Amino acid sequence: MTDTTRYLSRVRVLTTAVRLVQYAATSLPGVTPKEKDSGHSDIEWLIDVFTEADRRGDAVAFADVYETSSLKKACDASTRAAVAAEKTRRRRRGSEESLADGVTTQSLADTKLNTTSSTVTPGWWAFYVMLKYRTRKNYRDPEYLGPRLGDKIFLSFIITTLYLGRGNDFGADNVINISSALFMWSTLPAFGAAAYIPQIVLERSLYMRERADGLYNPLTYVVAKICDEMLLLVFVTLCIAVVVFFAVDLAGSFWLFWLTYYITLGNGIVLAYLVAAAAPNMEAANAILPTYVVTLLFFAGFLITPEDTPSYWKWYSYVDLMKYAWGALMINQWDGNDPVLFAGGETLLETYELDDVNKWGYVGYLLLFFCAFFVLAFLALKHINHSKR
Repeated sequence: MTDTTRYLSRVRVLTTAVRLVQYAATSLPGVTPKEKDSGHSDIEWLIDVFTEADRRGDAVAFADVYETSSLKKACDASTRAAVAAEKTRRRRRGSEESLADGVTTQSLADTKLNTTSSTVTPGWWAFYVMLKYRTRKNYRDPEYLGPRLGDKIFLSFIITTLYLGRGNDFGADNVINISSALFMWSTLPAFGAAAYIPQIVLERSLYMRERADGLYNPLTYVVAKICDEMLLLVFVTLCIAVVVFFAVDLAGSFWLFWLTYYITLGNGIVLAYLVAAAAPNMEAANAILPTYVVTLLFFAGFLITPEDTPSYWKWYSYVDLMKYAWGALMINQWDGNDPVLFAGGETLLETYELDDVNKWGYVGYLLLFFCAFFVLAFLALKHINHSKR
């Protein structure tokens, strides 16, 4: 514990911030009122004052001044009054012995200060406040909506117009066309995740301050951010999926087609949060995320078949969320219309080792990836601190 921290502990939390600022500005050596500008809150200014005092070696002088100050007398009087009130309350409850002879002004104050947990706003209330104010504000902000909706609408327009009406052609000549369309549909959400990195990196200082102030805990923060993004995208992705699915005239379940896109997009968002929380700055995050996403493309099963993948790389395909997204879409499209590609009678799904695979099971795997990335993002936000004082 530094001298400044000891000094702060002796001040107690028995006076208003305004009074403490006035005392610091008028009574402490080396501090003048003009040092506090409109950009500082009272608490931030006080922390700066005490931190600079520590660096100058003035913390002991601060403590000596406080010992003889009227503020200390007022704080001590407030503490004695609190002790007396507590004794009276316990006496009335018949438990005076628990606060008897050993209790002093100092010991009671130390007990109050030496707590084992911080004061935090209840998670449900913090979640409600963030949705009520920040989510509503974000949904009215074009700068927030643009990066989240523009790329999805534009790229869906390209897929729709490029593959218009080709989905009902199950011939061998059309296999590469529709398989490519499904591959792009499953990979684009992950690439779009880069738009969500600034949300965490740019809010890092605000997050650290509000978390330190007890406004919310890391779990509440990350849940609120995910809900902020996913609620917006439910309607948007549903509309986009309707247009693409029916305009291209794809086969299979529309709901699987949409859910695969939506859950893959959710994976991209929590993955972006994880990278943003773990990376030291925006440059590092913007380098790490696309590099990782590109590695997923190689092992999704489309660029190289599972059979031809080297044995020492096969493990990576099992932890590749793109494999399950594209695989679910391929089974949805070709199951029941599986064309024979080779003279030996091998079909398309057999070539990609997707025969006898449950497409909804692959959607379930995508949900597991979402949960895993969510937990990792939460742990990164909770335990990794990039701030330096």
